Amino acid sequence: MAGAAPEPVFLEVVDTGATSGGEGLMPDEVRLNGVPLAVAEGTPIVLHEVAVRPGQLVTATLTLVVSALSVRPAGPPPGRKPRPPLLG
Repeated sequence: MAGAAPEPVFLEVVDTGATSGGEGLMPDEVRLNGVPLAVAEGTPIVLHEVAVRPGQLVTATLTLVVSALSVRPAGPPPGRKPRPPLLG
């Protein structure tokens, strides 16, 4: 909907092998609203400094592996059904 404020997401960067952060973390999974995303094998997950002023929105930039990409006007794409998630 044009003009509407975007819905914030819950972004997690996770070290699935760690039990605590005491020795440092080596993230190997990215989740968006609880759903694991495809991370290219051999590609490191890079986090940059996060500095947020009071009242400022936190933003993140992701590079994702996609199975299909559609850039189009709003509305359902003609003749294409959404794919079920690969993981789950």
